[in-house]
Amino acid sequence: MLLASLGFILWMIVLISLTHPSKSLRMKLPVVPVLEGQTRGSEVSNCQACGGGIEYDAGDFACLCSYCNVENFRVRFARRERMHTERQAAQMQSVLFGAVEIIEDYIGTLFFVLIILAGASLLLTIFYAIKNQQVSRLCYDRSDEG
Repeated sequence: MLLASLGFILWMIVLISLTHPSKSLRMKLPVVPVLEGQTRGSEVSNCQACGGGIEYDAGDFACLCSYCNVENFRVRFARRERMHTERQAAQMQSVLFGAVEIIEDYIGTLFFVLIILAGASLLLTIFYAIKNQQVSRLCYDRSDEG
């Protein structure tokens, strides 16, 4: 019973000591950027077919001309959004790659500590079993003598 209590206390000490690396791990992780499209206001332009005035609502990529019913595209807006999205994707990829490396290092350390503790527990169990077997043989030998 005493050995089980000591083992439990040892595991609690180890788990509490592992909270310190997890706090430092969180501090090392890079900040993940917020991927939001920039809000664009409404824009007035001319129809590409008839030259009539058209108005794009905020965030619209295309609209129909109210005079000739031709679909007009907001080319500059689409190019800006594409460039912005590509920059965000590249930034996100580098941030996530760095975060994965940091987490892999932490997991490796965690597994190493757990393997050491499991090995120590196994050795203590074997030692305890051998000790009990020797004590039971000693008691058995004494009962044969009497």
